[in-house]
Amino acid sequence: MSSSHVAGKLPGAVPEEAAGWAVAVLGLALAAAGLAYHATVPDSEFFITAVASLPGAVTAGLWLVARNRWVETDHQPRLLQWSLIGGGVLGSIIIVVALVQGGGLLEWFVLLQFLTGVGTASGVAIGTSEARSVEAARRAERARVSAEHVREERDRLRFLNNLLRHNVLNKMQIVRAYTHEVAEQQDGEFDEELETTMEQTREVAELVENVRHLVRATTDDTPPRPVDLRAAVEAAIESVDPESGGSVETDVPAVTVEGDDLLKYVVENLVRNGFQHHDREKATVRVTGTVDGGTVHLRVSDDGPGIPNGLKDEVLTAGEHGDSGLGLYLARTVIEGYGGSMGIRDNEPRGTAVELTLERAEE
Repeated sequence: MSSSHVAGKLPGAVPEEAAGWAVAVLGLALAAAGLAYHATVPDSEFFITAVASLPGAVTAGLWLVARNRWVETDHQPRLLQWSLIGGGVLGSIIIVVALVQGGGLLEWFVLLQFLTGVGTASGVAIGTSEARSVEAARRAERARVSAEHVREERDRLRFLNNLLRHNVLNKMQIVRAYTHEVAEQQDGEFDEELETTMEQTREVAELVENVRHLVRATTDDTPPRPVDLRAAVEAAIESVDPESGGSVETDVPAVTVEGDDLLKYVVENLVRNGFQHHDREKATVRVTGTVDGGTVHLRVSDDGPGIPNGLKDEVLTAGEHGDSGLGLYLARTVIEGYGGSMGIRDNEPRGTAVELTLERAEE
């Protein structure tokens, strides 16, 4: 046969809230007992009676403060238990002394009241300290479990990243290569179907790349490092194939910002969005930057149809927004990981402007 005791539970199953109020009633009863003693004993001194009543009032006051600031409801029975133990121990000592020394308890009442109140007040203090220790242990355990859960989730995401890189992405490249080979060998009958297949494989491959970078951005614990912003922008533009026949204009200062090699990918993704989502014969994308003290503002703007106001915040959140939506959410995740921010504005006279705010790195 085994038994267990849960911290905060008073034997006898006293309701938690009632146990807390019982502590207050106990303290007030001790204080009131002094007033009753002074009223019934003619030669009692008011000052001595008031001093003897003070610990009882302190008991009620300590409980009220502890209840509102430190002690949860489930610990109230333990406060009552400690108060009864403290008051009972000191009160019993005075009763024993009174019996040994002789004389009625009325002669010892003031001292009995005072020490019993000291005991109950001490019990509230001890119970509060115990409750805070238990809560601290609970918080530490929750933090440990949460950290362990985060580590497990990161391991799963890293596995997903490896799966995408070694399987899905490689297989999509094979499909695209075979589709291109078939397109070269057939007589033109299926040009439209093959072109659609090529476009879909390209979009799937781009989506997989986005997911891979998103996984990396959310699992990498490496702190940001100084990155040459102009070099990152130039490398990003070189990686973009402007299939629409558009152009990119740049005006980026020579400055280092807090980031990593994903910053290049963010700019590349934003520039590619400008080319893919436009309604003109040729798209123009501008990448400009300004320095404002310890902050660097990078702006990627296009002259496309723009994003409706009702969707500007939506495309920056996780959800099913298509390739561009995932790309913008990814960009925001990466930039916020650097300690920066990202927003979408209307470009003038038309189009969309994505504004990145980055922290300037110390030289």
